Amino acid sequence: MVSELTQHRRAFWAAFAEALPRLAGRTVRGNETTRWLAVGHVPLIAAHYVGAGAVGMFVRGARGARIGHVREMLFPHRELIARHLGPQVRLGTTFLIETRLRIDMGERANWPRALEWLAETSPRYEALLREVQISPFSG
Repeated sequence: MVSELTQHRRAFWAAFAEALPRLAGRTVRGNETTRWLAVGHVPLIAAHYVGAGAVGMFVRGARGARIGHVREMLFPHRELIARHLGPQVRLGTTFLIETRLRIDMGERANWPRALEWLAETSPRYEALLREVQISPFSG
């Protein structure tokens, strides 16, 4: 049996696929709350997520990658991260470089704004992760 919360999340991701087909077509399901966009040769993952009170993005490694290794790879690029995502963004420990739009996702009327935010934010994450992997600091 699928819970109401899971049905709601699936409905949001269906709206994501309809509103942003090019982006959605390049993502894979991480779990019910996330869609992953693999970027670069390492690869790094730009994770798009939906929660009860926000949509957001964060960076992680590929399945099985140790978060500490990804953090070490990103650490030398703090200035680059700030240029792409703003100086207030922190590298983080569990969810790396997380940004979010706080919005009531239980209210479907908010979904267009959430989708707009993902459409604006995802290319910035993708550009950042590509640049990190071609920078001389990359291992």
